[in-house]
Amino acid sequence: MEKLSRLPRLLSVFFFFIAFLFFQSCTELKFKETTDETQNVTEYLRVNEDYSMFLEMLDLTGYASYMNTYGTFTVFIPTNDAVNNYLKDLGFNSLTQVPIEDLKKVVKLHIIDTKYTTASFTDGKLFTPTLLGQYLITGNTVVNGESFRTINKEAKILTSNLELGNAVVHITDKVLSV
Repeated sequence: MEKLSRLPRLLSVFFFFIAFLFFQSCTELKFKETTDETQNVTEYLRVNEDYSMFLEMLDLTGYASYMNTYGTFTVFIPTNDAVNNYLKDLGFNSLTQVPIEDLKKVVKLHIIDTKYTTASFTDGKLFTPTLLGQYLITGNTVVNGESFRTINKEAKILTSNLELGNAVVHITDKVLSV
């Protein structure tokens, strides 16, 4: 009988405990309501006229939206002068004259699906292939007493290690050749 008389008391303590937990779980949690404001590659190219031709290459090949997604890329961006020299070497006046499959290969050669800063460059190939499946070779060269980092022994890195929201960007003076 004594055990039965304790039951209502135990039940009331139990319900009180459950009610306490319920009301504690109703506290308002504060979450950050915005995402990172850092520009992704495509956004960066849209506001920097010096690289508008590489943006046009991305637009023509359908890679502009891909380079606007979140990820961990390394992108070698040629200057407009570099793209103009590339077109001149091919005998074309505009990027629309270059066969789309050739443009896709060129774009994919400039993108690696891993972030590489110049601190991880060695004299030799990078450990991760480009989206084209080729390995890029990094190195150093001296021109007129000035030292430059190079890609595939042909393109000088003019500006390095630009941290964007989804990539590390290196600006080059040439379009990498396939």
